[in-house]
Amino acid sequence: MAPAPDVTDDAGRLPIRPLIVTLIAIGVGMPVIGVLLDLYLRIGGGNSGLLDGIRNLTYPDAEGNVFAWYSTIVLAAIGSGFLLVAIATRGAGRSPWRFVVLGGIALLLSADEAAYLHERLAIFASELGLNSGFTYQWLLLGIPIAVVAGAVILWIARRLDPVLRTRLVVAGLVFLAGAIGGEVIGGAIKKLDLGLAGSAMTLVYDIEVLIEECLEILGAILALRAVLLHLGISNGPEGLAFTLPPERTRAKA
Repeated sequence: MAPAPDVTDDAGRLPIRPLIVTLIAIGVGMPVIGVLLDLYLRIGGGNSGLLDGIRNLTYPDAEGNVFAWYSTIVLAAIGSGFLLVAIATRGAGRSPWRFVVLGGIALLLSADEAAYLHERLAIFASELGLNSGFTYQWLLLGIPIAVVAGAVILWIARRLDPVLRTRLVVAGLVFLAGAIGGEVIGGAIKKLDLGLAGSAMTLVYDIEVLIEECLEILGAILALRAVLLHLGISNGPEGLAFTLPPERTRAKA
């Protein structure tokens, strides 16, 4: 594979829509199945070893299952895509460092998804004497870290291609709505006295988990789509080639 020169012709580009639609169907379908099975088994009185096994594989608020693996792979694909953009960008005579940084961030998010590193922030929060009576303790450090990381990404993005920048900002907002907003709400449901108990608590929490995880995976897939569209993969005479958009003149943000 080799980077191709800048061109604007879309002829020969490999379509990515089927891939994105498939990824969304799988990414949303799995948590829907997991949550529905969880509600059926815990509230509906179902009793099936097979269904319980499927629930454990697809329930979105669980560690080390198929859905967690799927999210890890999507985030790793984003990181790999950014690194491919960096290679193509350098081949086109431009500075690639912004894409290297963005790729590294995506790979860190992938590692976090695989190892649940963010939840270990609760240890540091505890050491610093930070406690929360309304949400998860790790968020007391996680939110400031997310704000700083977001500011860095926005600073980097101001010099990106405008179309790519817009797509990444939208994807990031959707992802953070789930990763941070959803976690805050989920922690509040568990920690605050909302008058929920038993089946009502299970129902409300599962709905929150479903929305949270769907937003996260949709944000990740939108980011992957943005990277693939920017890269412009085509099947050239020497194999796969990358077709970058022409560099545009952008005002400083």
